[in-house]
Amino acid sequence: MSTLVVWIAGRPVGQLIRKPNGNVQFPYDPAHDGPPASQALPLRDEAHGHKAVHAVFGGLLPEGDVRKVLARNIGVSEGTTTGC
Repeated sequence: MSTLVVWIAGRPVGQLIRKPNGNVQFPYDPAHDGPPASQALPLRDEAHGHKAVHAVFGGLLPEGDVRKVLARNIGVSEGTTTGC
């Protein structure tokens, strides 16, 4: 399992957690009292599941040639959003 802390405006908001099966989830930091990271990920105590997390955070990745170069540089398929 690997974890990446998500920051907005210099404050930790939550964590992207990749499970051994490749699925990702996003629990909010219990201390986060600001707005949600996305309207698709409303504030709640339990972690958001793979489908919503993949859609929101995958949509933040670059497209086209930039994505190809980035994927090649970190050693993952350009179609993956859970390789890091």
